[in-house]
Amino acid sequence: ERTNADAAEGSFFINQSNGEKAFRNDAVTYIYSQLEALEKLHTLETIQDKLWTRVYRRECIPEFDQENEVVVGEDYSLVVHIFEHCEKIAYIGIPYYHYFQREDSVCNAGYTEKHIQVVKNCIYYRNYLSNRYPTIRSTVTAKLLFDEMAVLVAMTKNSHYDKDVIRLVTKDVRENFKYLKGAKGYRCIMRISVYLTVIHPYLLMGIYKVYYSMKKHNINCIGFVPQFAPQICEHSPSVSSYITSYITSYQYEYEYEYITSYSSSYTTSAQSSFATSFVTGSGCVYING
Repeated sequence: ERTNADAAEGSFFINQSNGEKAFRNDAVTYIYSQLEALEKLHTLETIQDKLWTRVYRRECIPEFDQENEVVVGEDYSLVVHIFEHCEKIAYIGIPYYHYFQREDSVCNAGYTEKHIQVVKNCIYYRNYLSNRYPTIRSTVTAKLLFDEMAVLVAMTKNSHYDKDVIRLVTKDVRENFKYLKGAKGYRCIMRISVYLTVIHPYLLMGIYKVYYSMKKHNINCIGFVPQFAPQICEHSPSVSSYITSYITSYQYEYEYEYITSYSSSYTTSAQSSFATSFVTGSGCVYING
């Protein structure tokens, strides 16, 4: 009421197995125009792509029918269309909502055939928003490409690998790499994930496969030092075989867009060397959980 906003959003607490923490708790109030809010929606610095973090004026909620069933991130589509009916959106950095993450939730369950709709939804809204609001194209594209890459990561949770989806996401990431390269506000691990996907998607999935295996066996995921590697492979031989088999024998089925100094001389032998040093522990790898 004080700001006469059409929607108002607050921060939230995230409750996980290792305790509760606040997303933001600085009590700072931000007032965004429609375009600013749409841009912030894709940086996740303040505005979130969830329905449950805010309240809305009733008249700003449009008639909306999701054409395809989206199992993860379905809130995002509706938030976009709500914001298009808002002139002003307020955000205050005080946590009011408590969000509980369950180990058996849909988000943590792994890949299903329905995840293809998640990728298609990202592609649709990337084109829709880029054409409608060209000034925020870079921000929109980066966020939705990261969401597509999250589908690849989901495959490692239950070892369900859809090669058609892997090809589609990889092609999308390579073609739009320039938007990801300059993306701001993303953690280092996400930037590394982009380069791994561009070089070869199975590098990305192999590392996350190891990460989830470490979590399963209660191994510290922050400091993954060489001596832990044999222990991981002993507990889960599939980790070793997964990385070596897919990275060394996977056949290239599409052209590569090499980045910066990479050229056609970058071959599977280099990828094999990377996989071998990773699995055997001859290199020191740190994964930010």
